Amino acid sequence: MKRYKKIILGLVALVVVCVAAYVIHYLVKYTFYDEYKKYVEDYSVYEEGTEFAGKTDASAPAKGFVLAAENDGFRLYVNEETCVVALTDKKTGQVYSTNPLNLGQKADEGTNSDMNYYNLQSQLIATYYMDGNAEALQTFNSFEFCVDVELRDGEEPRYKLESIKDGLRIVYTMQSSSNDTGMVPLYLSSDRYDELLEQMEATDHSLAVLFKGYYIDSKTHEGFKELPEVTRKSAFHISKLESCLTGIGYTYDDYKNDMEEAGAEATVPIALTVPLEYRLTDDGLKVSVPTTKIEEAGGARLYELTVLPFFNAEKKDGSDGYFFVPNGSGALINFNNGLMASNSTYSEFVYGEDLLDVDRTQQDITEDVKLALYGIQKENSTMLVTIDDGETFAQINATVSDVLNYYNYIYTRFRLRHIENVTVAGSADPMPVLEKDLYDAYLVQTYHVLPETDEYDGYSGMAKYYREMLFGEEAAALITNESEDIKLYLDILGAVKRESSFAGFKYDEVFAMTTFEQAEDIVKKLQEQSVHNLIVNYQGWMNGGYYHDATDDIKVIRKLGGKSGLASLKKLLEENGGLLYGDMAIQQVTYADDDFNYTAEGARYYGKGYVAGFGKLSPTTYSRSASLGYIENLYDLLSPKYLPRYVEPMLKDMEKLEVSGISFRDLGTIVYSDKKRKEFITRDMAKDIILAMIEKSDEAQENLMFNNALGYALPYADDVLNVTFYKNSYVYINEEVPFYEMVIHGYVDYCGKSYNLNKNLPMAEECLEMIENGAYPHFTFTWEDSSELKYTGLNNYFSTTFDTWYEDAVAMYTQVNAVLRQVANSTMDRHELTENGAKITYSNGVVITVDKSSNTVTVTGNGSTETYRFE
Repeated sequence: MKRYKKIILGLVALVVVCVAAYVIHYLVKYTFYDEYKKYVEDYSVYEEGTEFAGKTDASAPAKGFVLAAENDGFRLYVNEETCVVALTDKKTGQVYSTNPLNLGQKADEGTNSDMNYYNLQSQLIATYYMDGNAEALQTFNSFEFCVDVELRDGEEPRYKLESIKDGLRIVYTMQSSSNDTGMVPLYLSSDRYDELLEQMEATDHSLAVLFKGYYIDSKTHEGFKELPEVTRKSAFHISKLESCLTGIGYTYDDYKNDMEEAGAEATVPIALTVPLEYRLTDDGLKVSVPTTKIEEAGGARLYELTVLPFFNAEKKDGSDGYFFVPNGSGALINFNNGLMASNSTYSEFVYGEDLLDVDRTQQDITEDVKLALYGIQKENSTMLVTIDDGETFAQINATVSDVLNYYNYIYTRFRLRHIENVTVAGSADPMPVLEKDLYDAYLVQTYHVLPETDEYDGYSGMAKYYREMLFGEEAAALITNESEDIKLYLDILGAVKRESSFAGFKYDEVFAMTTFEQAEDIVKKLQEQSVHNLIVNYQGWMNGGYYHDATDDIKVIRKLGGKSGLASLKKLLEENGGLLYGDMAIQQVTYADDDFNYTAEGARYYGKGYVAGFGKLSPTTYSRSASLGYIENLYDLLSPKYLPRYVEPMLKDMEKLEVSGISFRDLGTIVYSDKKRKEFITRDMAKDIILAMIEKSDEAQENLMFNNALGYALPYADDVLNVTFYKNSYVYINEEVPFYEMVIHGYVDYCGKSYNLNKNLPMAEECLEMIENGAYPHFTFTWEDSSELKYTGLNNYFSTTFDTWYEDAVAMYTQVNAVLRQVANSTMDRHELTENGAKITYSNGVVITVDKSSNTVTVTGNGSTETYRFE
């Protein structure tokens, strides 16, 4: 019996030890893991301001403006009574103001709405919800609720000007009086009353005299002073009393305590305090909002913040011009185009919406914005606006005249917390839940005033200017302008998982669609046709195939030929001017990976609590999380917190393998948050972590390839796949332009979508599109017949058999190469729209004219002109 008890106790002890070991392992591996924190920007940095003292200046743009700052190129002015800020270019005399100068009456400005008229005069527009009510959206604007209160209500203005290095800061307190007395207490104990009087006497005797004249002995609260009823109803007198109290540092907390002492309810006014900073730069003006310094009071919960909505706006009877927006590859919205309906606006999230915020059912199919910028082109000026920080929360918005007013204007709105619809048990309808905290960020935009030269005029000048910002002088020295054959991009599919059976038992096998040896045969056949610059993106080469396991341990698939086969293929490609990239997904981890701990390492929603899981788009329900019959099509989003855990070991493994570089399927293409309650990682923090991992990859690998890369990844890219040539088809877009391509051509090589998988146009028309966009041909190949993929998660690869597409690939490459080889290493300096196509001028002097009506391309350069016809 004793022996039996010993065995039982031993087993119990073993279980306890195992459980304790697992708990410790879990805590160390998941809960306490904080490697990511060293990559996240410190958003709490804040420059303390000093008392503002503007200088009178004869060059001021209008009456009432004083000089706030000046450098070699610009002067910064502010009107202390309206908070309108103006930037003057010292070289040209051009004035850029935050709001229209010399504003007329409402009818003169094309609006009969008080709100729209106040917005025209505002620098900030804030939309907010009340705490506990995430249904009724309300709005503050800085003019109505900060500036105009003195004229309208007889109250003190609710803003403060401060001087900071190279500029000024305006701190706005947008406040709605939820009680008649603001933070002036209705009752004060006699001792407290005497204490406040003493403080006022010590600060300013006149404050004490003014304050003393208002309070009387209370008839209802013994031992207290009381504010008379007639005073409570006078906004003028309340404003005076509030200034007395704030003059000695009286706060809302003091107000609450004084009211509670009298047994009265303290009602704090609804208010948002937002600091807006202006700093001169060498080429214009930097405007920023530190969100860590935004204060919310009275239950207000800030949702979105619009910053300088009318900066450099143009009235409809003013200059002709257009807005450039990064819609698709790039698009133009002409001033006064009459294409927008009432209350409509162009509005797109930078980098698309956070995947944890999007509706689970896709409403439309659009191209995400890849570049955090926009432009304003007028007859006498070109301005490029870059969103330098906080861009992951940004929406770019544009409106033309006669929609809400007579102005054409473009601006950025930042979404600083999100609302989720949460289904509560027992309730048929979801309940909206507002995220508790504001996102930590520094919202930074720079208004770049481009030189008034032909070189920097229009959208071509904007692209050139941004290219120089992005790649810098060091990268510019690498441009050779020498002619050479262009690249041919090949996605070669190696292995894929598919269901098989043995002795009546079903299992998932790894099926080889293209071995490394077969890939060599593809390469050799193309080389026989003088196609040598082959850039192979090898898909499904490791960790179980195309839908591979997580990347913390890289293993080359033996069925494809193992490490030796991989090395042989790389050698063949590089000896002939090509490259071998190993394709991988880092952030999207397939459900087929049984070892991935999705509950611990997956990104989570805020209110819903469950892991962010997605899949393919259902053609019937438009659900974003359809398996379409194959579990590998479903995937979890890896939390940004654990990204270093999967990138750093992957890079160590890749150093031991024979590849030319890494092709990232998702890193640098998607950015999303992780909304776990205890460790909230915002989208901007996630971008910081992703960028750090890209930088590490760039240091470890000679070449990096990205899939339709976002702007912040471009400086690290050697090749980019699947670049879009098109815009989103909004009715108010006038023209599409290859802005994205103009930025990177000559620095980064790129291609559009795979032709044989996305054949939207006949070959001749597709060739013309590639030539206009400076892009190279792209195909997806398998050695085995594509019918082998019919019962796999890759059944959308319906037309990949190499033998079927071999001749088309050679023909397309030959035709496009004849033209683009003449500008392969040159920058695209100017793109001009013509009646039937476009005219593109390159840095080596070659001019390419595309005529889509006749399917011809004319190339002029080096003293000759040649015309190519595409059939």
